Amino acid sequence: VDPPSNVHCFICLEGGDGLLSQGCGCRGTSGFVHPECLASMASSTSGDSAEAYKRFHVCHTCDRNFSGILSVVMARTCWRSYRLSDNEGARRDAAGRVAVAIQSGVFAPDLAALEYLHAEGVRGLSNTHPRRIMNLVDRANTLSYSEGRVHEALDLLQRAYPEAKLRCDEADIAHVVDMTASVLLKAGRAEEAVPIAAEAVQRAGRISEERLHLAKETYAMALASSGRLEEARAIWEPEVGYLERVYGATHVRTNLVKRAMAYFFPSA
Repeated sequence: VDPPSNVHCFICLEGGDGLLSQGCGCRGTSGFVHPECLASMASSTSGDSAEAYKRFHVCHTCDRNFSGILSVVMARTCWRSYRLSDNEGARRDAAGRVAVAIQSGVFAPDLAALEYLHAEGVRGLSNTHPRRIMNLVDRANTLSYSEGRVHEALDLLQRAYPEAKLRCDEADIAHVVDMTASVLLKAGRAEEAVPIAAEAVQRAGRISEERLHLAKETYAMALASSGRLEEARAIWEPEVGYLERVYGATHVRTNLVKRAMAYFFPSA
């Protein structure tokens, strides 16, 4: 989102080029920031505490995740801050954030982070540590969205899914299921994606409202892509209302759903 001419970074209070929308739930001038200012503020509080780690990914004002380009910038900053940390869990999660942010496609992947993730993920299936299983899932995400190697991504997800169901918590299982549906869609296998996306909705409903809405968006795309347009419309229309109410009419997620509806319903 291009900033209005009269807004300023909420940290340094300066305007000028480089202002980005946080892509969170903030409205008006509080929703814009210089990424370097936000990265500096987060880095100055880096440490092993959960609150310090959270500053790289969650808006301190509205408590919603960053999205869009800013989420990518902050993911890379987080990896640089934690890649040498003695806290192995924080280091793994920071590398995972880089892989997730790659979905945006706006920057060349940090190879050190991806190599770390791949090594950890492969070892994950041998020693069945839940976090390492999920790092394998992050690697599948990278293959699908950044490198275009969809079939390799599906192979990794099919290996990780049964292990995740045995070893991981409900939130991670829901993430694996939703990602599998998304990658099947990317591979052009929409009909296979529909029942998996439906399972993701059921699982996400037991976790949080935010996860439920994300899963619904994937499910609607699977339905529409397999020709079940009216079922998709029944999900998308209230979803647009929710996104406009919570994030605003110009938020990246709101626009993604609107564009999908315009594609499948061009005369609407």
